[in-house]
Amino acid sequence: MSRPRVAVLIPSFNHARFLPATLASVLAQTLRPAEVLVLDDGSGDGSAAVAERILGGTAGITWSVVSRPNRGISATRNELFARSRAEFVAFLDSDDLYAPDRLARMLEGAPAGRPWLAFSGVKLRHEGPGAAAEECAAWREMYRLRLGQAAVLPTVGFALLRSNLALSASNLVLNRELFERVGGFDETIRICQDWDFLVQALPHAEPCFVPLPLLEYRVHGENTSRDAALTAAHELNTVWRKAAIWLGQTTPSRSAPGPANWPRYYRWFARLHAPRGQTILPIEPPATRPDHPGRARLEESALQALVQEASIDHDHAGDDEQELMLRCARRWEAAR
Repeated sequence: MSRPRVAVLIPSFNHARFLPATLASVLAQTLRPAEVLVLDDGSGDGSAAVAERILGGTAGITWSVVSRPNRGISATRNELFARSRAEFVAFLDSDDLYAPDRLARMLEGAPAGRPWLAFSGVKLRHEGPGAAAEECAAWREMYRLRLGQAAVLPTVGFALLRSNLALSASNLVLNRELFERVGGFDETIRICQDWDFLVQALPHAEPCFVPLPLLEYRVHGENTSRDAALTAAHELNTVWRKAAIWLGQTTPSRSAPGPANWPRYYRWFARLHAPRGQTILPIEPPATRPDHPGRARLEESALQALVQEASIDHDHAGDDEQELMLRCARRWEAAR
């Protein structure tokens, strides 16, 4: 069986000090990428020169470093995709790191001929002053909470509809067909564009979750997400309003969360987990479709888990992240 061809797409903005380790993690992959493309989004710190120096000595990989005026992270990712040619693409922000076997693990068993997306567990580490360490601890607590909440949901899709379990676009590996069906990253969304992309992918494909910390997310004083609170309320409302459009329709993916595929469970999920005061999510199925084999049993089990979760005050701060990842994977594998 031929090894899948994958392009690693790296948007960069003023991360010259992070790029050497980021690129080293890509070049050290056990599954060597076919392409490594860096697009510098108007940096003023010489990021492009750093990337060119590192990639310039690389043999056997198609690489490019392009600089242009600043257009924002979503436009940069979309342009990188347009420049790539490989069947699969893996995004990586210029301050994050891949585990050495990330691409091999993520693409193991990746299908051909249908939309596909995967993400993995995340390892969070601080880099910089004490404030970064405190922020990283808060991120870890939040991530454990999301994993714990996700472990009682019946599918990856429901977990991603509830929260951004992937944490970052650096965690996304997908094929060209899915990216084109979604239409790329929404360039009007500045902070929540990665979560919006995931939510818009759900009607087309049930994402795969690899329960290993194959992405290392570095928390430091320059993370874009540090100012998320300033725009989150408006952007989250945009994400939910866009989701409401396909949630009210019959979807290509029969696993997608929504009233068409999950007529019993989805009603309760929408009432419990939609944003406070949110009334835009559809409840009634858009059309009758034949029952999915085993769906009634899955819905019954999911409803029982939902009731249990609502009745117990869970605190996942002390839970082992790896065990929570495995718990999620076991539950979602049973629903496939």
